[in-house]
Amino acid sequence: SDRFNREDFNGFNLMVMGIPNVGKSTIINKLRNTNLRVSGKATTTGAIAGVTRSVLERIKINANPPVYLYDTPGVLEPRIDKGLETIMRCAVCATLSDQLIGYRTIADYILYWLNRHNNHRYVKLLGLDTPSDDITEVLIKGSVYLENIVEHKSLEKGQMVKRPDVEHTAQQFVTAFRKGQLGRVMLDDDLLK
Repeated sequence: SDRFNREDFNGFNLMVMGIPNVGKSTIINKLRNTNLRVSGKATTTGAIAGVTRSVLERIKINANPPVYLYDTPGVLEPRIDKGLETIMRCAVCATLSDQLIGYRTIADYILYWLNRHNNHRYVKLLGLDTPSDDITEVLIKGSVYLENIVEHKSLEKGQMVKRPDVEHTAQQFVTAFRKGQLGRVMLDDDLLK
């Protein structure tokens, strides 16, 4: 039967799947560049979730035998039943859109997690005197220390007023955590116990 006729073999077709923002496109590019000794990107990558929006063309990653990979968008369960902790860990890792959760909320969870694990490196990063569990205080003092100040027109006074840009500071705090500037951590350390 034609089904078992191997003379028409034209290679392996594989699909790379996983949760958003874990490096699926990056690994496809690396495999292609290493095995075929070429340079450049066959598929687009980015530091945020959602760069790959649909299954794209197959990408050849090996010549003999011919192996082709399909890049796919990130996949999450339709419902996360494991609770808020799981959702926040996904948000911290940028598996969920930062705009969906909000930088301030993500920063609050990071602060909670760091304090719970006695990691107080954020104190120096944000110019604080002591550790704190109050995200508002941390972001205001951090904004002043980092000189993240915005000017806006006061409706009451009718003049320009300066205030701490806590949203920008929250974004910087989240980015610092993601880049490992507050130490390398494993958010799921409770699974190791």
